[in-house]
Amino acid sequence: MALEPAEATDSDALVVTPEFADANGLETIGDLAAISASVTLGANTEFEGRWRDGLASTYGFEGFQFKAIDDYGGPGTLSDLLANNIQVADIYTTTPSIKQNNLVVLKDDKNLFAAQNIVPVLNAAFASDDLAELLNAVSAELTTDDLLTLNEESASDAKPSAADVAKAWLTEHGFLD
Repeated sequence: MALEPAEATDSDALVVTPEFADANGLETIGDLAAISASVTLGANTEFEGRWRDGLASTYGFEGFQFKAIDDYGGPGTLSDLLANNIQVADIYTTTPSIKQNNLVVLKDDKNLFAAQNIVPVLNAAFASDDLAELLNAVSAELTTDDLLTLNEESASDAKPSAADVAKAWLTEHGFLD
């Protein structure tokens, strides 16, 4: 049984360095259409077929070069972005490297990329009204910024367990004593 979706999402995002954003006046994906210089977008192989036409028709962003980097916005994508081998990267919104490198997530103000909300699902064998009420309350509190922070903490040098990271968040938000 699916419960209430959280505000928190993890979705595709077009990301640039702060320097590139400042130099080109970028805040939204649509702002990319005004760039006259050559732009290379790096993303997974399927991104080009899935999103190129939508970027053109929705935002007027077309004529860019495409570089396939099949690490789902991971270290190869980040390395190419920071080295200016690509100027725009598809990196998921809850990837810690966004915050760690002060990257700029371009606003998808026309909602080209679907939001992928976090939705708890209960197995019927374990479902109860009390558990559903608790999980719905957690969903009501969980934000995308929370997910980003939780992922960053999990990936830190301390390498805490997922259970410890979750317990700390639940305690901070009043779900545990």
